[in-house]
Amino acid sequence: MLLGKEVINNLFYIYLLLLIYITLIPINIYFGDKSQFINNTSLTRRLGINLIPFYDYYSSVKAFGIETINIYFIRSIIGNILLLIPFTLYLCSYVSKIRTIKNTLLVSFIISLSIELLQLVENYLNKSPYRTVNVDDLILNTLGGILGYFTFKVLYKTKLKAILNIT
Repeated sequence: MLLGKEVINNLFYIYLLLLIYITLIPINIYFGDKSQFINNTSLTRRLGINLIPFYDYYSSVKAFGIETINIYFIRSIIGNILLLIPFTLYLCSYVSKIRTIKNTLLVSFIISLSIELLQLVENYLNKSPYRTVNVDDLILNTLGGILGYFTFKVLYKTKLKAILNIT
């Protein structure tokens, strides 16, 4: 089933490009006067950092009511969960050491943290919070990675094992 493996590898490469595009592109770097950035409010606000889990959702509902949960919030939550499912599904398929819940959790967390840190660096270089560095993303991406693990477990018992010729 070399063709199946080749197709899956190519799909994974496309997924990686989309992952980079969604999380990091466009990269903006600000070369102007830094004084406004430096004199701004707190460091977390300057860099667009949210360290309180689900604060954005909670504060919007508290301030404006449940009807504030709109398509943006739903898309954000679902999108962050879906983001790492293909990654861990692929890794579990080809790297046997990843095939435990503990290792998948660790890898998912590290990948998500890496994305958030790259966004933080981008915000610093941009001198404004172009992207939000959000603990919600870390939590939801990691949850998605775990869902990728469970998806692998279900598929592994059925067709995936035969298609990829994995043990």
